Amino acid sequence: HPWSLDHFALQVSEGAEVDELLQKLEPLEKEAKAFTLFDHAHSRLDGEAKELLLRASIFEEAVPEEALRWMMGDEKTPSPPIVRALRELLRLGLAARQEEREIRLYSVHTLVRQFAQGEAKDKGRDLRPFLIRAAQHYEMQVKVNRNLWDLLRARDYYYRAEEYERAAGIVTAAWQYLARWGYIELAMSLLQQSANTTLGGTKAIAAGNLATLYHELGDWKTALRLYSDVKEIFEELGDRKNVATVLHQLGIVHEHQGNYPEAVKLYQQSLEIKKDLGD
Repeated sequence: HPWSLDHFALQVSEGAEVDELLQKLEPLEKEAKAFTLFDHAHSRLDGEAKELLLRASIFEEAVPEEALRWMMGDEKTPSPPIVRALRELLRLGLAARQEEREIRLYSVHTLVRQFAQGEAKDKGRDLRPFLIRAAQHYEMQVKVNRNLWDLLRARDYYYRAEEYERAAGIVTAAWQYLARWGYIELAMSLLQQSANTTLGGTKAIAAGNLATLYHELGDWKTALRLYSDVKEIFEELGDRKNVATVLHQLGIVHEHQGNYPEAVKLYQQSLEIKKDLGD
């Protein structure tokens, strides 16, 4: 949305105060000017509007009012009214309104987001609960619109909140769709992040899915290395069922390479475990 320091100064000041404020800001660098103006505007907000600004700043994209109401909610009141506080943020230029496909959306400028979150962190506030709530908003949207990109937005907010297990679970559900639709690099990146930030079975599943993707792309060497790492994790966990599954996958890679004796050996090892488990 259109935004400039001079325009913002007009929004947060009144009458002769505008010229006086801009004169004081003149010697400062652009970002310092912006943060001084934000501080000036922020000081004029009441508690509810300040809280709405902080929680709205969690979203990096424009969102509808229902998303902002959800962010202000809790277990007792999931979506409280925010009309007055939102109107105040719009009046002071701390939030902007836009229309997209006949839907009214609200956004917070990048510098305003940085300011609001910096203020909160200086006061020792933990932003993780708000990041989790933003993720939950997108998960609820997916139940209605079945939109994969909303699901991945939920993943990103969980990841930023360091809820790595939940983020990895979403990647497990989404990576095959991404690969099928041609977003190979994105799928690989998300799977690698999941493998790097989780432990145990979750890490093994992420690495195994990544191995499968490399296998499908014809990178046999990387697939074999990853599958071998995954097998070790499942062996350490005592998860013999998944050890058998990985042995089978290793056999497939060797078979595709024409290394039939090794493939037969791996298939036989997988079969023996499955017989022992009664599978």
